[in-house]
Amino acid sequence: MEDEEFAALAKLYEPLRRLGPGSEAATRRALAACVGLPSRPRVLDLGCGTGASSLLLATTLNCPIEAVDLFPAFLARLRRRAEAAGLDHLILPRREDFGKLETPERGYDLLWSEGAAYNLGFEMALKDWRRLLAPGGFLALTEVVWLKEPPRRVAAFWEREYPGMLSRQEALERAGELGYRVLDAWPLAAEDWWSYYGPLRQRAEDLARESTTDPTLRSLIDGIFEEIAVFEESQGSYSYVFFVLQRRDAEA
Repeated sequence: MEDEEFAALAKLYEPLRRLGPGSEAATRRALAACVGLPSRPRVLDLGCGTGASSLLLATTLNCPIEAVDLFPAFLARLRRRAEAAGLDHLILPRREDFGKLETPERGYDLLWSEGAAYNLGFEMALKDWRRLLAPGGFLALTEVVWLKEPPRRVAAFWEREYPGMLSRQEALERAGELGYRVLDAWPLAAEDWWSYYGPLRQRAEDLARESTTDPTLRSLIDGIFEEIAVFEESQGSYSYVFFVLQRRDAEA
């Protein structure tokens, strides 16, 4: 990624509390499905952004959360949020590419990733991250999938933006084939999308009024407006689904 793209993404997203669709209720439901976690689990939040999931996991589990992201501005915001919440002793930010993790195999009881796995692709994320899980460890992630036949414009948008997008059933089948047991899988509610899109659209509108001289930022803003318009026209044809998976092993 070029420096201009880093700067534009940081300027748009850094002030936001949530960098993808979701909610505290959804995070809590996914965590509740991870039955059998150790009392002090080893936890890795992949693509943590500014910490919406990391902070809730730290509060709920009362254990250290290793929070990985590629954007220094997001990690800096996470540190400030953790300090303000009195959780800085539990949040361990790491700047790293989660597609090239330098992490011991079978090191974690719980991997978490909301709204970020698409950067690798669902199948690649499941393949690559499985090696990080202890036997019987849990992987909770959200992934955008097809739920039914989409309108033409919606299909064209996602074919361009995420051509490897699976259907919900295909994703469930891949998880089983790649060595996971599916514990829960449900589409996020519409309000979980708008908890993200509402502030994001306001931020994009504010930046569009402030300046149009940065072509990279302008292109990013235009893309956000298009993405939101496509969601409004989607007729429920796709959603992020929260998948809660468990590593399947003979010894688990």
